[in-house]
Amino acid sequence: MKLLKWFLIIIGALLILAFAAFQLMKYQTKQASPESEVAYANGDLKINIDYSRPSKKDRTIFRRLGALRHHLAHRRERGHNF
Repeated sequence: MKLLKWFLIIIGALLILAFAAFQLMKYQTKQASPESEVAYANGDLKINIDYSRPSKKDRTIFRRLGALRHHLAHRRERGHNF
C-alpha cells in the first residue's frame, strides 16, 4: 500500500510538471507567432480553428540565392552527393 501511494504521488507530480511545461511552450510560441482564427459555417456544420501563424519579425528566414549556390558548389567540390 505504501508503494502504491508513492507511485501515485510521483505520477501526479510528473503530470503537473508536464502540464506546466506545455503551458510554458504555448506561451513562448504565442510570443513569436501571432494568433489567428478561421471560421467556416455551412448549414449545421460550424468549424473554428485557432492557430499561431509563423512570423518573420526582422529575422532572416531564407538566405540569398547566391549564398545557396556557393554552398552547393562548395559541397560538389568536396564530393558530397545530394
